[in-house]
Amino acid sequence: MRAGGVPDELAVQSYLLMMSAVNGFTMDEAGWDDEEGAGSPPIDEMAQMVRGYLESLPRERFPNLTEVAESFAFSDQDARFELLLDLFVEGLARRASELSS
Repeated sequence: MRAGGVPDELAVQSYLLMMSAVNGFTMDEAGWDDEEGAGSPPIDEMAQMVRGYLESLPRERFPNLTEVAESFAFSDQDARFELLLDLFVEGLARRASELSS
């Protein structure tokens, strides 16, 4: 990051935040414990269950959640991780640029 012009403090904090994000994503994808996940449905099925639950909420009370329910059925973890990295890098580049101006 330093070679790319990211200021030292931002480089260190970004590194630590990225490790937290990667670790959190990994824990979410792998589960906390092998025994807990043993009886869990596959991720695609769980995503559909969440979508169904959100769609079942009273629309007048939860308009935003019911409108985006379909998006919760997206279960491509690789695509989600790539988005995480893209957003992180784009935000880091913008912040580094602002600090160097």
